[in-house]
Amino acid sequence: MAGIVSMAIQQLAPILVDELKQRARLVIGAEGDVKKLTNTLTAIQALLADAEQKQLTQETVKLWIHNLKDASYDMVDVLDEWRTAILRRQLQDAAEESNVDPNWFETALYQISSFQIRVCPFFNPASCCFFPVNDICLRYDIASRIKRIRERIDDISNDKETFTFEISSEVASGSNSADAPSRELTSSLMDTVMEGRDAELDQLLEAVLLGDQTTEDDDDDDNRRNLQVVSLIGMGGLGKTTLAKSVYGEVRSYFDKSIWVCVSQPFDRLRIAKEILVSLSDDGSVDPYHNDLSFGQVLERIHGRLAAGMIKLFLVLDDCWEEDPEKWQELLMGALSSARYGSRVLVTTRNQNVANALGCGVGGEPRVIRLGVLSDEACFAIFSRFAFMGWSERDVDMVKDIGVEVVRQKCCGIPLSAKALGGLLRSKKGGRMQWQNVLDSKVWELKLSKEKDLFAPLWLSYYDLTPQLRQCFSYCSVFPKNFVIEKDKLIKLWMAQGYLVVSGCSTSSSDTDELERTGEQYFESLVIRSFFQDFQTVKDQCGSRVGFKMHDLVHDFAQFASSNECYSMGTDQIDGSNLTEVKVRHLSAVYGLPFESICAMRGLRSLLFLPRWGYVFEDMDTELLSRLTSLRSLDLRDCWIEELPSGIHKLIHLRMLDLSYNDFLRELPDALSDLYNLQTLDVNFCTSLERWPNGMEKLVNLTHLSNSQVWGLIPKGIGKLQGLKTLLELRLGRDNHRENGAESSAASLKDLQQLNRLQDSLTIIGLGGSSEHVEEAEHAELDKKTKLTVLSLRFSVDKEERNDGDEQQQQQRREAEDVKVIEALRPPPNLDYLVVEFYQGSAPMSPSWMESMKFVTKIKLSDFINCVELPCLGKLPCLEALILSNFPSVKKVGSEFTGSSSKKVVLFPRLTKLGFIDFPEWEEWEEINGDGDDGEEGGGLLFMPGLRSLRLDGCTKLRKLPEVIVRRSKVEKVIMIRDCDSLEYE
Repeated sequence: MAGIVSMAIQQLAPILVDELKQRARLVIGAEGDVKKLTNTLTAIQALLADAEQKQLTQETVKLWIHNLKDASYDMVDVLDEWRTAILRRQLQDAAEESNVDPNWFETALYQISSFQIRVCPFFNPASCCFFPVNDICLRYDIASRIKRIRERIDDISNDKETFTFEISSEVASGSNSADAPSRELTSSLMDTVMEGRDAELDQLLEAVLLGDQTTEDDDDDDNRRNLQVVSLIGMGGLGKTTLAKSVYGEVRSYFDKSIWVCVSQPFDRLRIAKEILVSLSDDGSVDPYHNDLSFGQVLERIHGRLAAGMIKLFLVLDDCWEEDPEKWQELLMGALSSARYGSRVLVTTRNQNVANALGCGVGGEPRVIRLGVLSDEACFAIFSRFAFMGWSERDVDMVKDIGVEVVRQKCCGIPLSAKALGGLLRSKKGGRMQWQNVLDSKVWELKLSKEKDLFAPLWLSYYDLTPQLRQCFSYCSVFPKNFVIEKDKLIKLWMAQGYLVVSGCSTSSSDTDELERTGEQYFESLVIRSFFQDFQTVKDQCGSRVGFKMHDLVHDFAQFASSNECYSMGTDQIDGSNLTEVKVRHLSAVYGLPFESICAMRGLRSLLFLPRWGYVFEDMDTELLSRLTSLRSLDLRDCWIEELPSGIHKLIHLRMLDLSYNDFLRELPDALSDLYNLQTLDVNFCTSLERWPNGMEKLVNLTHLSNSQVWGLIPKGIGKLQGLKTLLELRLGRDNHRENGAESSAASLKDLQQLNRLQDSLTIIGLGGSSEHVEEAEHAELDKKTKLTVLSLRFSVDKEERNDGDEQQQQQRREAEDVKVIEALRPPPNLDYLVVEFYQGSAPMSPSWMESMKFVTKIKLSDFINCVELPCLGKLPCLEALILSNFPSVKKVGSEFTGSSSKKVVLFPRLTKLGFIDFPEWEEWEEINGDGDDGEEGGGLLFMPGLRSLRLDGCTKLRKLPEVIVRRSKVEKVIMIRDCDSLEYE
């Protein structure tokens, strides 16, 4: 609650700066209302900490907070609309002046950056009377709405007198969580913690590995079962999943196949079966998201694969709730019964009835292991790991006795509570009184429902967060339980909602670098409080990212703390007709609710579609989306949409739009360029997308454009977005060149010139084949992109159609142009990984070009069909992996590759992995004269001293390897040879 009020105050505050009073009158009559609103909300803010706690036991307070939230959200929307209108007018004015000022856009960007800090200094007060009628109507409408909201908040403020709220010293920026933990600390806390479970671990290992002691030859079918169930039962927070993971890691080698499935709620037998089938299909023949297999067909395939492979299976079904044996029987006794003797199913659940149901599912009684509470000693060990990490012995001694009492009195033997309280008290270093206050807190006296008895430690940790951090945490409940949340995407969602605050400035007025750093700090603060767990690497075609989950109890608490503002349809099992009544603000939809019902929730600020295991919204009328005018985040990933709504421009508050993996989406409407607040646009793997919107230069707040595997050419306006940090691909085509004297509308290499904030990865596709590319490459200024770490240069494989000269002359011209292009593309200074493909030059990159990459660790060069020698790579100080593929013109490898004949140098000093693939004409690899291998012989020159892997594949004419390579390979077995028929090697 305090977060949304803080956000409203932050957006109101700049309007009251003295030098801007005249400009505030742009919205006629609003200045007085703005000042009153600020004063009223500031007074209310001081009472919110007490009000939020009292709402847990007093329904009238809960209703008062609910009304205040509604008014605050409306206030934020109006102010954002006001700011957007100012920004739109400024861009329109700048565009009208473009014929006079050739640098109009740069001037506009400068003015906009000033606007972001001080609202609207680019307006001339003297000209404020000369606005179009539409603007006058809009200003009047905004002023009227501000007045109505001010009156509502006045009434709410008057109502507060009926309650006995206590004034809190808490401030919006709060110092209680301001000191973000170090990256080393949070990384260490991401590891699984298990204490005091040795006996239970031994029991589980025995049950999984030894089972019921029947033999495979037992003739009694009642005694002999291929599949046996082991159930681990215990209340929430005891560490069932942690213990199961430990067992899973230890026993995998005893089974042919080990599979882990999170079952959770609601019970979805098709999803469970598909996850099992996908894990059994190592050949990638089953796509979990795009197939029309019925439940019966999936079971049939599982049965067939288990039987055909004679597979001994270990299956973990984590977090099971379904008590109906019939729902388990078809899966367990049908599909899985063909698993080989000795197969096991390990179940984690809170409920004995679930264990019995699964036992019935395989026709017998399950082996049950009950997990009890931990000893105080084991709990204190977990608590200490979180509370005292990084502390000095002196600081620990000051509070250790209180910590012992906290564990003894408040943890109740529950590991989750120990972690939560440890993370909370770590921030109160050396302060005995602060630790004592936690022990004596009134929160422990709260009487909630029985299922929420474990919330007290989480409440304490939650209330110790700043209002902004509370918003960030509770927002996470928009995702389903057991959902793998991607860290980077979550930070973008936080930023889109305005939750990230830097030095008292909101998202709309802060540099995105600072905001994203703040998001990282917020994330690490929540990690140290044990709100997140199960950290993992998420991999797909777009790369790898950090993912994590929330414990189901923590998820329940986050949803409770959000006052039902966050829901996940298809998992929370709520009646869709009630969603509007409970004022859901953030919704993720897996399946289960008609699309039209979703679009009736006009107050939604986040709408995230999460298609899973083949469920899609078949009747998605995207035109309905234009009703959701309060949206900040819209995720339509993999929804099979064919077009965006024509009214997309109505979503003026939209900051994040994810359209990725929509294969049938062919164009983005021009109206998309009217989303002036858009920060993130993701169209990755929209492989049919051919047309981008005109006017993309108006997207002045666009920071991240993810466009991998999109064939349509980006328009030129992209080069004017100097704040852009992510541009995954720049695809060049024939349309990039001037035709008939007119400049192309597609972006070219020159459009990279001003994009010096680009970071991480950039792929340029379609280089070469044009003399224009040489000049454009010089203007790209890649060497100024200091935050780019991955660069992929893919040259065009098409022949350019020219009327001048024969084919041989054209080829020679192309070879010369490619050499000039790559030399003009000076690499970024902090590059870590370089890929160059389809380069047609006869000469490789110059030594100075290569040696400018002082920090590159990986290089892949492929399809250099005309190159007669390899580039000079031996002096790269950090190079660890080098793959060279398809060099059909290279006949000899020598000093041009190593780069030196000096006897006092180390060549390829850090190289550990080297591959030569498809070198059909390569005959000779020169000896490395003077190499001493280990430095004890040969005059001091060392050649690849760290080499651990050498792959030779398709080098059919290579006769001999350098002696140093032969000597090392005999000792370390580093060479893998394939299709090298002429090679003399033993």
